[in-house]
Amino acid sequence: DSGSVSATDEGLNDLSAKSFVSVSITTIAGDNTVTNAEASAGFTVVGVTDQLDTAVSCSYGGVTDSVTSDASTGSFTCLYDDDGTNSYADMSGVSDGSVAVTATVSGTTSSSFFATQDITKPTMTISSGTINSGDTTNTAAIAFTFT
Repeated sequence: DSGSVSATDEGLNDLSAKSFVSVSITTIAGDNTVTNAEASAGFTVVGVTDQLDTAVSCSYGGVTDSVTSDASTGSFTCLYDDDGTNSYADMSGVSDGSVAVTATVSGTTSSSFFATQDITKPTMTISSGTINSGDTTNTAAIAFTFT
């Protein structure tokens, strides 16, 4: 089959026939770093879209939370914590490090926004020199190792 298609300048410039969607992430956990305390208490992914009163799907390291954008401002807030209680999405399976965060509205996904996640609690090992039974030591220092 062969054929041709044409369009007028008027048709190409008709903005009513076009659909533009804007969506962006503005902050994650207030400072774009998720700590253990924030993961436990819950934190937010905040953004804005030009699509008012519309479903927004946030993805934090692959974990999804769905909300509705504000009817007058287009702002949205997705909620995450480390156990998925109440209306929070459970992000406990997300590994520490740089985490990709996106928001999707009407089939349009924002550029990836990256947060730093550091929720693993350090472990502590206490070690001291060995002495023989019955011996004493006056060592005032104890070595602590955090991993």
